[in-house]
Amino acid sequence: RKVNGNNILLGNSSSSTNNHMEMIDVLAEIDLNGRKVITPLSYGSKKYASTINKYGKKKLGSSFYPLTEFMPLNEYHNLLQSCSIAIMNHYRPQGVGTSLASLYMGAKIFLNDTSFYKYLKDIGCHVYSINEDLSSNPASALKELKPGEIDENRKILEQKISTKAVVENLKSSFYKYFNFK
Repeated sequence: RKVNGNNILLGNSSSSTNNHMEMIDVLAEIDLNGRKVITPLSYGSKKYASTINKYGKKKLGSSFYPLTEFMPLNEYHNLLQSCSIAIMNHYRPQGVGTSLASLYMGAKIFLNDTSFYKYLKDIGCHVYSINEDLSSNPASALKELKPGEIDENRKILEQKISTKAVVENLKSSFYKYFNFK
């Protein structure tokens, strides 16, 4: 799967730790050029989902696209695939699976300065800071990754985080720990 649209994914669940309002306010200040802000709210607090649904519609109008019901996995993946930008405004590592899937598909990911963000930067992924890159100049920050950056991210994820890489690292550690040769 590869990104095939220009929508924006905002958060991964209906939890206040996504800090949706903060990002909705940032996005409300720019021209979204017909982009949808796809916001998963089906998982987590129903009360919080209702609050964010109302707030998002008030601030972003028809650009706000809340996901309030669970949907078949294939449909959800199709929606993720339509997002060339993903914003995970958590202050602790969260939404790791969604972030990695989006990154692998070619989305430009914005994260806060968490250990997950630092890890991705350390291994060489093209990921971006909400504070330094997005909040300071949101209109220019919301440009898609270049094809070469997408290819580099995929290669890094396959080398460092794929099932094959994890199994090989575990195997190597096991042999080293138990002095096997």
